[in-house]
Amino acid sequence: MKKQLLSGLLCLLLLLSLMLSACNNDKGKTEQTTEGGENETAAAGDPLVEMLPANIDMEGRSIKIATAYIDQHGFGLEDYSGDPIEDACYERNMYIEERFDVILEYAEGDGYSLLQTAHLSQSPEYDFVYPNPFNLGTMMTQGMLTDMNSLKYLNLDQEWWNQSQVTGWNCNGHLYVAAGDSTITGQAFSGVVYNIGEYSRFGFEENLYQTVYDGKWTMEMLQTMVKQGSIDVDGSDEGDFYGLCYWDNITYTFMYGMGQNILAQNADGKFELAFETSKLTDIATALSNLLYEPNSMIVHSNTGNAGLPDSAMYTTFADGKGLFMTFDIGSQWGLLRDIEFDIGYLPLPKLDEAQKDYYSICSAGCIGIPYFVKDADQASIILEAITICSYQDLKPEFFNSILMGRLSENQEDYDMLEYLHATKFYDVGWPLDTTQVASNMMYNVVISIGSTSAVTTYMKGNYNALQAIVTAANEIQ
Repeated sequence: MKKQLLSGLLCLLLLLSLMLSACNNDKGKTEQTTEGGENETAAAGDPLVEMLPANIDMEGRSIKIATAYIDQHGFGLEDYSGDPIEDACYERNMYIEERFDVILEYAEGDGYSLLQTAHLSQSPEYDFVYPNPFNLGTMMTQGMLTDMNSLKYLNLDQEWWNQSQVTGWNCNGHLYVAAGDSTITGQAFSGVVYNIGEYSRFGFEENLYQTVYDGKWTMEMLQTMVKQGSIDVDGSDEGDFYGLCYWDNITYTFMYGMGQNILAQNADGKFELAFETSKLTDIATALSNLLYEPNSMIVHSNTGNAGLPDSAMYTTFADGKGLFMTFDIGSQWGLLRDIEFDIGYLPLPKLDEAQKDYYSICSAGCIGIPYFVKDADQASIILEAITICSYQDLKPEFFNSILMGRLSENQEDYDMLEYLHATKFYDVGWPLDTTQVASNMMYNVVISIGSTSAVTTYMKGNYNALQAIVTAANEIQ
């Protein structure tokens, strides 16, 4: 009785909080009867009621998640911390445990390695896995995951799942990982951050947000502003001001930003290499012009996420000595809220004004269910429930307390951040490029080789590796 009472109170508390959320529908209430005869009150239109059976009782079984990101998405929290995002995650986890009578457990480490060990031993230890994105392609092609299209409790056409990823990563009718709102706080995508005060000090008259909405934010404009916003004091670093703080590791995102995917589907639904030599040469030229303009001051850093806080590009910008900075706005936002001056946010620029849209490639946030899972239906119920709860509560909290509350100074900032999240997309060619020969093309050609004419040579020299990406996509079963 005590446990039932606690369950009812937790459900009521959650539902009251959801009624205050912008995502909630509070037009009425319906009664749901559980298998045990207890009444459970839920808001009408609540996907947790409409999409999932009301009488599920998993009898205290453990649901174990193999994850490389135990802290980033609120997995493994044991109590309230006072942080709004962590508290939203904790309430989500607590509600799931009570509603379905499960215990959520987490194995921290490289999700791929954990799953590979379990795969080799045929041990049904994990119910789902959240791996490092660089391991996704291998897991998708080695038969380690369950086809998510076959799981009846996953409603993959709903808005709590990223539709670009769900549709774009469907290969031959099979989908082995999916990105939903449970990972909203770590779905990496790149953009450009700028110092608002310094932008005004240099006398730029363009309203950059309006420039974006007008479709005029291009590589040429960024190049011009970087040049005009650079100060080089001869003979000394003292007083130097950098027009651009550039993160070499996300160079591949500029290729996507200028409208170039790795794979595309033809009319028959088969995948083909989307690369065109002339388009790639134009992209390489635009990137080279930006990075190697003789009169521009640019600081480069080549580091992973772990080294980002101490990198030259981040510290230079955070110290107020840079005008623009390329950055992973989607997952490294914690470093942005540490910056003490006002900053603005922009998508990666278009190649030119003829390009129709802005593109923010996303490469993270995907979860899969192992093929050897103990009970695929139960695992999918819990994954769907976690994703729905995150859509109802975590996502609004993230947008309100982080995007609006800590990263924005005004409504315009928030609108741009919301726009960037809404326009992020996925390309299945990225995870299947396991050797990174395609995604690293711009880095190799523009930065390492330093010659835009090397695009043709690079394409020819890596022909087999590029075709292997196409083959991998078309042979997924």
